[in-house]
Amino acid sequence: MLESSARAGELATRAVGARVLAIEPIPDTFAWLTRNVAVNGLGERMRVLNLGLGRREGRLRFTGGLDTVNQVLAEGELAEDALEVPVRTLDAVLDGQSPTRAIASDN
Repeated sequence: MLESSARAGELATRAVGARVLAIEPIPDTFAWLTRNVAVNGLGERMRVLNLGLGRREGRLRFTGGLDTVNQVLAEGELAEDALEVPVRTLDAVLDGQSPTRAIASDN
């Protein structure tokens, strides 16, 4: 299972028995995700990445400090707590591995 914008892993941690790739771009939220994986003893079956997914590799600016409603900033858009996040393509992240059976995203 692949979960993009995994937040704290609410869905991914409930995928009983599944191997999960959880991707969360916002560093503060990613910290909650990694704690949730550790507390629930899921490190053996969950891979977590702190990055965004996009059509091409690069960087995107996100709002920060808005908890679960952070979003990508449009070019030239200003935000007080803006942060820059690395972005990779899904193909690059999977690195030749077989696609997953389920993909979840809140985007």
